[in-house]
Amino acid sequence: MARAVYSTRFISQSVGTSTITSYVVPAGFVAVIVDVTCLFLAGNDGNLGLQINESGPYIANFSSEEGQLTTPHWQGRAVLNAGDELLSTLDTASYASTIVSGYLLSAA
Repeated sequence: MARAVYSTRFISQSVGTSTITSYVVPAGFVAVIVDVTCLFLAGNDGNLGLQINESGPYIANFSSEEGQLTTPHWQGRAVLNAGDELLSTLDTASYASTIVSGYLLSAA
């Protein structure tokens, strides 16, 4: 019998200063990042990166342009194993909102 799979929101952040938000995949699970949406508000330069572990690869990197509302979006499949940390980093004093979603699957 097939098991039901439901979407999970891993990160939901709305920030106005440089910050890091993270999600750690719990033991016994695998996370699949499927969708990343970001909103940069007008008048602020900023870069937002989504990375696996502190020294690991980047999944996505978004940049805003001075004076423009931008809503970059990423779709794909990035797998994180149990214990991996997903980091969402806003590197400047910008105003941004980010939502990261996908699937949290049992590794058993």
